[in-house]
Amino acid sequence: AVKAAGNKGPEPGSHLDRIRAHFRALGQNRLRLLPMGERQARQVIALGAPLLAPGVEDRIVRYVAGSDPDADEMTVAPALLSLVLRELNERRLARGPDAKITPDLLDVEQHKIFEDFYLRTLADFSPNVRLFIEDELLTASGHRNSAALDDALTRPDVTLPVLNELVNRRLLAYEDRHHTRRVELTHDVLVPVIKASRDSRLTREAVAQAERLRAEQVAQRRKQRLTMAVACALALALLT
Repeated sequence: AVKAAGNKGPEPGSHLDRIRAHFRALGQNRLRLLPMGERQARQVIALGAPLLAPGVEDRIVRYVAGSDPDADEMTVAPALLSLVLRELNERRLARGPDAKITPDLLDVEQHKIFEDFYLRTLADFSPNVRLFIEDELLTASGHRNSAALDDALTRPDVTLPVLNELVNRRLLAYEDRHHTRRVELTHDVLVPVIKASRDSRLTREAVAQAERLRAEQVAQRRKQRLTMAVACALALALLT
C-alpha cells in the first residue's frame, strides 16, 4: 500500500465516474468503498511493512483516524490513508532509497502533510473555490459542514467539473442524503488545516480593512485641515 501510494495519478474509479453515463451497467455494478475499521487499516499498512520502522504503524493509524487515543473504536477513510501513506513515502524517498518511514519522520511531517495537500490541491483553482470550501464547508465554530450541490453551484467559479476534480483529488466527497446530493470534506482530520487557513485569511482581511479605514481617516483629516486653511486664508483676505 505504501508503494502504491507513491502514484500521484487520479484513481481509476474517477475515470469510470466521468463516463458511466455511457455505460448503463456501470452504475448497477458499482461498489462503494466504506470507511475502514482499525483492523482493516492495519492490514493495508502492513503491506508496506518493509518500509516501516517499528512502532510507526500504530502512529499512522491513529493519525489518519484523527480519534481520541482512548476511544474504543476508530474509523479510517481509505482515501486519506492512501494520501498519508503516499506523502510519507515521498518524504521517505527524499531521505534516500533505503530510508524507512520512522517515528521522527512522522513527527516532523505530520503537521505539514494535510497543509501541503490542501494548498497543492487548490493551487489550480480560482480563489473563490477556496472561499467556498472555507466558508461553507466549515461551521463558524470550526466543525465539518456540508452544502447541497445545487447551492454549491451558485457560488462564483464553483462548477460541477471543479467539484468533481476536487473529489478526484480526495479533498471533497459527495454524500446522498434524503434524495439530495451534498458536498463535504472527506474527513474531520482536514478541519484544523482548513480552519487555520480561514482564520489566517480573516485576520489578513481584518488587518487590510483596518489599514483602509486608517488611510481614509488620514485622508479625511488632511482634507479638513486643507479646507480650514483655505477658509482662514479667505477670512484674512477679507479682513485686509
